[in-house]
Formats: sequence, C-alpha cells, structure tokens
Amino acid sequence: MIKVNKLAGIIDGLSLEELRLVKKDLDCGNIERLINNKILEVERGGKFKICPVCNTDIVEGEELVLYFGPQGLRKKASFCANDCLEYFLHRQRQIMRNQNGTC
Repeated sequence: MIKVNKLAGIIDGLSLEELRLVKKDLDCGNIERLINNKILEVERGGKFKICPVCNTDIVEGEELVLYFGPQGLRKKASFCANDCLEYFLHRQRQIMRNQNGTC
C-alpha cells in the first residue's frame, strides 16, 4: 500500500489564486499558528480557542461570545476579556465606516 502525502494532494488541487493565498498565509505565519492550535486542540481533547485580539488561550466557559454578520452568514468570535471584545467592536465600526465612506 502506497502512503499518500495528503498535503501534497491538497496543494496539487489548488488554483493559482489559492496557491498565492496559501503562500501569503505561510509567509505571515498563519499556517504555523493553525497547525500549532490544531496540535493543542488534539492534545487537550477538545476545541482549542484563542482570543482573536490578543491571541491568549481562552478558558472554556469563561469566554465572552459575540455573534455577528448578516443573517445566514453569522460568525462567532470568542474573547478572553471585556477589553478585547470592546477593541474588536471598535475596529469593526471603523471598518464599516470606511466601507461606507464616512469618518
């Protein structure tokens, strides 16, 4: 039985645009972070969460959860503390104002 490299198979099936996005993620360290988080998740035996603002571990049951986005495309974000949640909301407001052309 031949052992197939799953990652090579996935990369082989990507378009040029997708390859460029993966390369960008690789250069920015996002892939390393993704792999490290998956390893922690498996080692801990459950879903591993980190705060999207400060990147600290989130203790299960102590997180602040925000559901956002348009109906049908809702996203869920978990935060470690109030200040991170407030910072995230502030940045979202700035992004929305910039998209709408207001200050």
